[in-house]
Amino acid sequence: MDLKKKVTIFLFVLVILVPTLVILVNAYFGFTLYHRAVTGH
Repeated sequence: MDLKKKVTIFLFVLVILVPTLVILVNAYFGFTLYHRAVTGH
């Protein structure tokens, strides 16, 4: 029961954190590329 609860919490945290990380990484790279394109010319 306790182990099952820990696994459930772990999966729940993964489901929340992974998309957030992906969005943050995409935003960071997008901003970097945009900034480089604007200041490069």
